[in-house]
Amino acid sequence: MEEKKYQNAINEEILEPEKKSDLAEEIPEETIEDRSDEKADTTLDHAEEKLEQMTNQMMRLQADFENYKKRTIKEKTEIGKYALEGFINKLLPVLDNIDRAVEALPETQDGYIEGVLIVFNQLKEILEKEGLSEIDTLGKPFDPNFHHCVVMGEDPDKASNEVLEVLQKGYELKGKVLRPTMVMVNQ
Repeated sequence: MEEKKYQNAINEEILEPEKKSDLAEEIPEETIEDRSDEKADTTLDHAEEKLEQMTNQMMRLQADFENYKKRTIKEKTEIGKYALEGFINKLLPVLDNIDRAVEALPETQDGYIEGVLIVFNQLKEILEKEGLSEIDTLGKPFDPNFHHCVVMGEDPDKASNEVLEVLQKGYELKGKVLRPTMVMVNQ
């Protein structure tokens, strides 16, 4: 009821400004101050809420950006790490052929044979410096992650699933298998 009285007083003030002095007597000073304090508190609460929302949003954006930076750095590192993969894959048959030629060399070595060995060792050394390594398999248990079984053999002196013979060498580039080793496995 009292609130309706105040509302009527405010409406009269708007409609009839000359009655202003009468209205001032009817509305207690404390009520006007209480309303403006409540309105200020509400506005302040709203502003604090908005600030908190914006701060949280900014923190999420900052975290997203940090994750993005970490992800791109990791991707660049991976790209750089395996940039030579395609090139080295193309060189593997050359390495295999030189390796076969070295294995087929006769025991007596003349200057020509020594030259081939020097070139072979240089090529292997360069590739090893770039991160290429031969997969060690002979006498190890068969592992499908590193080996490709093409023939099964039987040797009663060896354990079951043990690699008996390497038919084609396998290689890793910085821990990643480029080509699995082709092997003969004991039954």
